[in-house]
Amino acid sequence: MTHIHRTHRWLLASAAALAVALLPEVAAAQQKSTPQDTSPQALFVRIDTNSDGKVSKDEAARMPGVATRWEELDKNNDGALSREEFVAGFRT
Repeated sequence: MTHIHRTHRWLLASAAALAVALLPEVAAAQQKSTPQDTSPQALFVRIDTNSDGKVSKDEAARMPGVATRWEELDKNNDGALSREEFVAGFRT
């Protein structure tokens, strides 16, 4: 194998390693530039930080518009907002 072929192989291997190393950075940049879904369902997923399928008062505190309407939104008065209660609150 000639010196030029070894150099090409080294360059290709280096470029591939760099591409793999940069994948997380590229993915993060794409995520930041993608507009966030503001549908009620998407907001519910983001506000339900512990992913238990309901929004607690502590989680609701992150969204003042939800926290101030808590009594109105918690239809069954169980101290948590179900997905249905949360989404219905955006329709009114």
